[in-house]
Amino acid sequence: MARIEDRIKEFNGIMAGVGGVKKGDLIHLDYLPVAGTRIVINGDTKGAIAGEEFFRALLKVWLGDKPIDGDLKKSLLGT
Repeated sequence: MARIEDRIKEFNGIMAGVGGVKKGDLIHLDYLPVAGTRIVINGDTKGAIAGEEFFRALLKVWLGDKPIDGDLKKSLLGT
């Protein structure tokens, strides 16, 4: 986590800059090798965070061995 701490702060800043998200908002988090993790909310690109390491850590929040919400992981994976 220490290696990507600055990128976590950057991500949090982007999310705070949009005023947070509301129920029904559509969030796309895409990894683009040239740009990094692209953050799109309701069709508007809000920013990008450099580095594949950040994207992998972000995915682990939902899809890792200890996801933040086990039911959500099952829904995302269709299991």
